[in-house]
Amino acid sequence: MAIPKTPTLPLARLLGSVGAEAVAERAVGADLEQRHLLLDSGGRIEYDQLVVATGAMADHGRVPGSHEHALFPCDLDDAAAFARRVSAGIGHVALVFGWERPGPGLEYAAWIAARRPGVRVTAIDGDETMARRFGDKVTAWIAALFERRGSQLVTQGAVERIGEGIVKLEGSTISAELIAVVAPLRGNTEWLPRALLDERGMLRVDGAMAG
Repeated sequence: MAIPKTPTLPLARLLGSVGAEAVAERAVGADLEQRHLLLDSGGRIEYDQLVVATGAMADHGRVPGSHEHALFPCDLDDAAAFARRVSAGIGHVALVFGWERPGPGLEYAAWIAARRPGVRVTAIDGDETMARRFGDKVTAWIAALFERRGSQLVTQGAVERIGEGIVKLEGSTISAELIAVVAPLRGNTEWLPRALLDERGMLRVDGAMAG
């Protein structure tokens, strides 16, 4: 099965059509008192209001062994490699989700289970927070959905490490031909003053934003 090319968006043209300017440079610092961004070219951009919407990146180091033995499909290159291997007809995929953003991992797993009937999927709640986030009833419903599609949802036993073809949980080990880690995340904000960031590089927010 052919893999579609990575989609591209003409952001500069789209932004220009509404009067916004796209600057294809990297921010390396921000002076919040003087209200300007520092760019890697040495230039600066003055601003009245700064909105930080950089998203986040996969945290390759938080789960031991994941950097060496798993793909991170929220990263563009790994997403392409993951799609190629799944479409090539691999037999068993383990998807680890949870932490700051459980949704995309569940979506990946459910889509593969529904659209690739020859692929067995094991979706693993990496930090055992699914029931606390969604409740026991929703968790049981999602588990039954995976079972009807010949796959499995594992919500017991936090992930301790990932090895070559294995996910080691507290009390059990799951083997798979392909392992993907869809979270946890770290910030993409190393250019901001450290006082604004937590230990993972995420912007500190109040309770309303965290919710």
